[in-house]
Amino acid sequence: MAPLACAGLLTHSTARSIIFSVFPCGGVSIGVEINGVMAVGVIAIPETQCSYVGITGVGAFKVEAEIVQQLHVRPASSLSYALVATGFGYSAERRRLQAEVLTGIIPNIADIRRSGCAVVDLCWLASGVIDAYFEIGLNPWDYSAGALIVELAGGRVTAPIDGDLGKLLVASVPAIFNDFSQLVQDAGAHELLLKESQVS
Repeated sequence: MAPLACAGLLTHSTARSIIFSVFPCGGVSIGVEINGVMAVGVIAIPETQCSYVGITGVGAFKVEAEIVQQLHVRPASSLSYALVATGFGYSAERRRLQAEVLTGIIPNIADIRRSGCAVVDLCWLASGVIDAYFEIGLNPWDYSAGALIVELAGGRVTAPIDGDLGKLLVASVPAIFNDFSQLVQDAGAHELLLKESQVS
């Protein structure tokens, strides 16, 4: 039997808003890869006293005190009724470009939600609070555990490819995934980081 190759990703993905206001929303995210495949994801959100766990072959769960609840994304059939979460980068130029992308998305959905923390947004999706999520400029430690939890809760995720300049993550409930992915692409999200790099 070949030895297992294990790797872990650990991050404290804290919302930037914690520093500047009284809107605390952040999480601690741990992902475990076995032989290059995500096997376990754990996210703790201290402000809500909830944890989220995804185990390949077992499922996705929300843990609150002693209550364990299996997670399922909510049913949704129309992009026009979708609640969508997204995030913004730290540089002013990236935020300006991200706002431009949103102008192509907002008229086609129900509304936008923003926690300020990628792992929180992914847990919201897995829990059925929102229908879709996208963000530009994420790193593996921002999304690995959360993406696994979403997939195990029945959602679909397209994560960034290593070396992909776009670093775009798109996730949603299955029924709207293709339409939502196309909407994000048509709005220019795939080219955003390239445009940012060209600004002098």
